[in-house]
Amino acid sequence: MGTARFEKHGHPWLVFAVSSVVSVWLWQTIHHDKEEILGGRFHNGVTLMARLIQEGVAENQRTVLGCAGLFAATPQVTREIWSEYVAKLDMEKSFPGVQGLGFAKRVPFSELASHVRSVQAEGFSSYTVQPAGDREEYVPALYLKPTPDRNLLAFGYDMFSEPLRRAAMEEARDAGRTTVTGLITLVEEVPGKSAQPGFLMYHPIYTADVSAATIDDRRRTLLGYVYVPVRFCDFFDRIVSSGDPCTGIAVYDGKKTDPTHLAYTSSENLSSEKLPASYVPTFAQTVTLPVYGQVWTVKFFSLPSFDDANDASKPWYVLAIALTISILLSVITYFVGKRNRAEVALLKAGALQNAIFKSANFSSIATDEKGVIQIFNVGAERMLGYTAADVMNKITPADISDPQEVVARAKALSQELATPITPGFEALVFKASRGIEDIYELTYIRKDGSRFPAVVSVTALRDGQGGIIGYLLIGTDNTARKQAEEALLKAGRCRAQSSTAPISRVSPRTRRASSRSSMSVRNACWGTRPPT
Repeated sequence: MGTARFEKHGHPWLVFAVSSVVSVWLWQTIHHDKEEILGGRFHNGVTLMARLIQEGVAENQRTVLGCAGLFAATPQVTREIWSEYVAKLDMEKSFPGVQGLGFAKRVPFSELASHVRSVQAEGFSSYTVQPAGDREEYVPALYLKPTPDRNLLAFGYDMFSEPLRRAAMEEARDAGRTTVTGLITLVEEVPGKSAQPGFLMYHPIYTADVSAATIDDRRRTLLGYVYVPVRFCDFFDRIVSSGDPCTGIAVYDGKKTDPTHLAYTSSENLSSEKLPASYVPTFAQTVTLPVYGQVWTVKFFSLPSFDDANDASKPWYVLAIALTISILLSVITYFVGKRNRAEVALLKAGALQNAIFKSANFSSIATDEKGVIQIFNVGAERMLGYTAADVMNKITPADISDPQEVVARAKALSQELATPITPGFEALVFKASRGIEDIYELTYIRKDGSRFPAVVSVTALRDGQGGIIGYLLIGTDNTARKQAEEALLKAGRCRAQSSTAPISRVSPRTRRASSRSSMSVRNACWGTRPPT
């Protein structure tokens, strides 16, 4: 008796239970995989921009090393030789942010007067070393090309007189290597004309080979420094424009990330994406970059365009459609299992089918093998404004779809599957006709001409021999879900602190709230109750 009761009632429920478990497992797998994919995409953007920053600084070092080679190969580098060398580099076009290429000469106090007279004799009658005052030694800027008005401000400036510059220069002198200053205001900055922070890169020039020399030898034979003045914001604007457009950055001078050390943020770049005040990035990562004796701390964060390009709601579509298919499978199982009770089976299957096809939450459109509509349920009538009589045996689903999107889909599938696909109904069901799962987004056109976005699942209907006898297109109106989700997110999103973990989800509380909001929206859109 128990076996007979199970055969009578249990098979459809077993199929539904198993297929529902598979549906939930599939959703969890897709959701987890999507998180990993998004994290990987963000990490790739971070890696790209970090590499661009390091390459940009290294490019400047190659320039000063080239100048060092010039001094090594030329007995005396005159102002004319220097001008010709820098002109060939085309600094203004090739090195955005770099103000020029300079040489600062070491001048002991005892040689200061003769140094000034020598430069004045070159035609610079007003030349003097600034700031004035008696010091043990001076390192004034002697050559700086190209020479626009702002670079003339640095001519004769004693960089050894300023502590940050001096610290970098002394380290370069004693170690015999390239160094970079901390964040400073360049002498080349014109007061009141969009001044911005900057940094200087120095490389020492000696009068003899000091590769194996002592510190005292290096100090005694120091001729001066070749250097590059760089405007910080201009330098990073180039990085932002060349990097991932969906990733923003904030750069801090040193290891601290408080506002007093903030040197640059991409939100100030005119071409960069602007952030809403309440925006909380989906991903964030903090990277510490060593830069020739200094440290820059860079915060990378995803922008709204990153979220827009990676819609997190698609796994929910998969779950909802998979559960719908589970219901249909249970109905089919029920029908097949009750063949010997034809009248009862037809009545019960009809009742279930009626419940499904009269659902106002889904459009269920069934066609024959040629695509002509045979069934047009209540949900389809409500969504599209047609009555069943308007469309049955008259048109195909392609006639109520955006024609440009149908053409685009045909073209995309032709490329993807390497076979010509005709725009029209074939493009809507081609994958399903080949036994390939097909869920896609499409714009439906109502009878009154208005449009709405829909998510459509296509299934090929086959006879006992496997031949196609028609197609079933189940669609959902995506408009209400998007509007409801946007309203819930605006009301429930909490601002959270950005994480500094290697790669981490930001603001867990905000994300959990968003998850609960998405669950509520899904239940509202699909007409289901949340699990209890």
